[in-house]
Amino acid sequence: MKRLPIGISEKLGYVIGILICMQILSVWSIALGQSDVRMASIEQRELSFRSEIKDRMNTAARAAGVSLLPGELAYVGGNEGMVINSAISSDGLPAQPGLTAGTDLLFTYVGIPGLAVPVGYYKVRLIGDQARFIASNGQVTATLPAKVSSESTTTANATKSKPKIKVTIELIKNGIIIDIHFDFAAGRMESVEIPIQKTAVR
Repeated sequence: MKRLPIGISEKLGYVIGILICMQILSVWSIALGQSDVRMASIEQRELSFRSEIKDRMNTAARAAGVSLLPGELAYVGGNEGMVINSAISSDGLPAQPGLTAGTDLLFTYVGIPGLAVPVGYYKVRLIGDQARFIASNGQVTATLPAKVSSESTTTANATKSKPKIKVTIELIKNGIIIDIHFDFAAGRMESVEIPIQKTAVR
């Protein structure tokens, strides 16, 4: 077998190496492109799902005679069902610290059977240290303990007329916690946490 001169052999190996690298980069780019497409598809489905949840919550809220604060919505779901938490938009919401005045704070969908609150849509009204879950027919379906906490914040809210509001949901071992947070202009943060636990199985 005739051997190539050293110079030609080195050049040929260099070219082959470049071709191999280009092939690897091409495959890698295709894979990344497919990954980007998958991520974009997942994000699109998430946006569509969230939009559908907003529409359903707004429809149910109108039927209950309340309106929702735009953009403030949290949800969790699984095999057992879903819980959706949203803030009510109302002139009755507190503009200053002090959240025990009996105001409708939340509009919540409880969709997990077996919790202390039956499946359905509810206005959540804070009365002292209790939360009343009020169905669309005006009946109080459940009354649960509520934890109201207050703390100082390092940065005062620049919005003087109304507090910044945020709603969240937390999964716990025996149920969920729905809550709402108020960031007041005076540099105070107040939160209301309402645990909804599973009922005992007899």
